[in-house]
Amino acid sequence: MPKTRIGLEVGTRNIKAVEISGREGNYKLEKIATAEVPPLEEKSVERERVTVGAIRNLIREHKLNAKNVISCVGGEGVIVRRIRMPMMGEKEVGQAIRWEAEEYLPFPIDQVNLGFQILERNLRGEAGAEEMAVLIVGAKKELIQKHLRILEFSNVFPQIIDVSALALFNAYQVSYPGELTGVALIELGHTTSSIVILHNGLPLLVRNIDLGGYQITTALATEFNTNFINAEKLKREYGIVGGGEIPEGKDRETAERVDKVIRGAMDDLVGEIVRSFEYYSSQAERTSVEKVMLSGGTARIQNMDSFLSEELGVPVEVINPFRNIHCDPKTFQPTYLAEVGPLFTVSVGLALRELPQL
Repeated sequence: MPKTRIGLEVGTRNIKAVEISGREGNYKLEKIATAEVPPLEEKSVERERVTVGAIRNLIREHKLNAKNVISCVGGEGVIVRRIRMPMMGEKEVGQAIRWEAEEYLPFPIDQVNLGFQILERNLRGEAGAEEMAVLIVGAKKELIQKHLRILEFSNVFPQIIDVSALALFNAYQVSYPGELTGVALIELGHTTSSIVILHNGLPLLVRNIDLGGYQITTALATEFNTNFINAEKLKREYGIVGGGEIPEGKDRETAERVDKVIRGAMDDLVGEIVRSFEYYSSQAERTSVEKVMLSGGTARIQNMDSFLSEELGVPVEVINPFRNIHCDPKTFQPTYLAEVGPLFTVSVGLALRELPQL
């Protein structure tokens, strides 16, 4: 069997793993697996213990090779910036990047692990000077150490720790290779969302925002005076009312209340997305975002795609990260993959990380 990679995303509510074999143009899906983490306080010791248990069970039950794992971190503890620098060699960039990064990091540089990727060379800067585009990636050491601690307690020793937003880009460029300008990739997670806007095949803007499905669930819990578990159930069963259509067999009053709460809870995130679009337009020769590709667990809320399309004024499509990966229909039913695809997008991107991509 060709060498495989396992993309493991440790989310707040779900642990997700994807195993892929093969090479570019000949990928094959070997396994997908997920485990749910109960709703617990984000910083509690109990959360770490439960998360570790969920990862261990996932690895054991699905017979995943813990030595072939690539994982990721995300959220506002990760900063990704595209900058322009004078032309220089890769070794020189490595020496200069620390000083360049200080301008863009919202936390002290000694608290950050830094990385970079040269995106483009031989660009023309002011006064005709030769420049290059470089992607700076900074992740708080505390965030990485916490993530590694959870993995090590789970007997998982990852080959690479990537950034979730860049894994999202990896998955997209394999699935939709011809659509790489004016496209916004939006991953709606439980506590964190990522925005990646593409221009000429490369990320021009990358943002991580600590907003997601959690805000919707807590707003529903308040509105209905109920606990978190019941609020999650309301979110999944009712979702957003599309075109005035109430889900079959559901109470109209409840559906309308849920719809109103979800729309209100999305206000701040929609505002951040709009600001990201405006920044892109100001930087990309007046090119505007023409399409949104949606992923993440919160993207599976009923009619979330049509709601965002209305709010943003552009077409919104839910991503299928398995689109250009061979999936044996005897093992993976196409309807199931289409349903769960948004949940596994980052994991797919991680499993493709060994390729010469970001």
